[in-house]
Amino acid sequence: KVIENEEGFAFKRSIPSQLRSELEESLTQNILCCDRQAFTAALDRAFACFARENIRPKTVHIFCEDILFRVREILDSVRALTFEPFLPEREAVRYISAQQLKEQLHQCIESYFDVAGDIKKADIIRALYYIHANYSDKLTLQQVADYAGISRNHFCTVFRRETGENFVNYLKRLRVEKAQSLLRDGRYRVQDVATMVGIDNSRYFCKVFQEYTGYLPSD
Repeated sequence: KVIENEEGFAFKRSIPSQLRSELEESLTQNILCCDRQAFTAALDRAFACFARENIRPKTVHIFCEDILFRVREILDSVRALTFEPFLPEREAVRYISAQQLKEQLHQCIESYFDVAGDIKKADIIRALYYIHANYSDKLTLQQVADYAGISRNHFCTVFRRETGENFVNYLKRLRVEKAQSLLRDGRYRVQDVATMVGIDNSRYFCKVFQEYTGYLPSD
């Protein structure tokens, strides 16, 4: 679908789904792994794609908001780590260029890099990224520790210290939160939601869900 601006120039309403997924994954991973150089390169590639595809400015703005939301969702789990991203209001996008919006996003992420430079936190942030990206799979503590590049025992110690809970409880809570969102959507059965968040046994899913929410997923 396309729309036209005041000058009659055609913009696409949406970013092609595969392109959007690839760009989101690349940007989020580079941000959370504190790789400034790779993030800058990924950001340049993203905005070059938006220009080539003639994506409308408001859609690009929403994309940037989604990136910041994904980062913020993960960082909220880390104690003593404050990240308050800021982008101009969506309706203000018509008054700024794509380059200015790109610079705004870059500034937001640079502020994150400054806050998250502590190598101890960087290990856990990498682990949290991996958990959030793979919670729907059969995820093990060893897999996450390996991805973070630290030993299993050290991971357990640092994870609890930085998040306030152990890996198993964190993963269960995350799955319940994701399940709540899917159930509110109204399109999925309870057993389907259980599978979608990485729990194959629907009875166990209901038990965990009630443990964290106080009610059954069917309520």
